[in-house]
Amino acid sequence: MVIAKEWFTVVEAAEYLCVSRRTIYKLTKEGRLPAFRIGKERHRRFRKEDLDKVPLP
Repeated sequence: MVIAKEWFTVVEAAEYLCVSRRTIYKLTKEGRLPAFRIGKERHRRFRKEDLDKVPLP
């Protein structure tokens, strides 16, 4: 049974979209990619469905 990954870290999101981590942070800052903060250290997580909708240049 294969379980699809639903949540991605910054590094995983960058690899998934074939862009740099800097681009992920930029997309988040511009509001084009929703990010969710997790835990006390507030690590960012991204939903796969949001990554699939991101308009890339």
